[in-house]
Amino acid sequence: MRLGWLIAAVALFLILAGADIAIRLAADASPGLPPVVIAIVVGLFVASFGWWWAGRVYRSWRVDLDPERLRVDHGVVISRSAFVPRTRIQHVSTEQGPIQRTLGLTSLTVHTAGARTPNVDIPHLEIAAAEELRQELVGHG
Repeated sequence: MRLGWLIAAVALFLILAGADIAIRLAADASPGLPPVVIAIVVGLFVASFGWWWAGRVYRSWRVDLDPERLRVDHGVVISRSAFVPRTRIQHVSTEQGPIQRTLGLTSLTVHTAGARTPNVDIPHLEIAAAEELRQELVGHG
């Protein structure tokens, strides 16, 4: 699961590092150091921050399942909690993008009954863990 968040951090790193290099090459803002050196330093900082942030996001996810309900908590800056009574669960689906498929991960969505109750998404689960949770949710009925 952490690997999915890490991929997002790497993508952010590549975007920011590319933007940094482009700005420095266009403006030549640092006469003392070559733009590539500054870009590498900034890139290492962004990569370190991304690694730390991915870990924080990963550790913020909690999924608890008891006989009456599913509870999903997550969030670093803003904490979110979702409580879904088992009686409201309609079905459970999984989805994999190409990167998740390559990494052996999947996202699980719990579809619920009722107009005011939103679906609950749990991203970047290992396939075996997602299938086990899916079986527990739909097999309980």
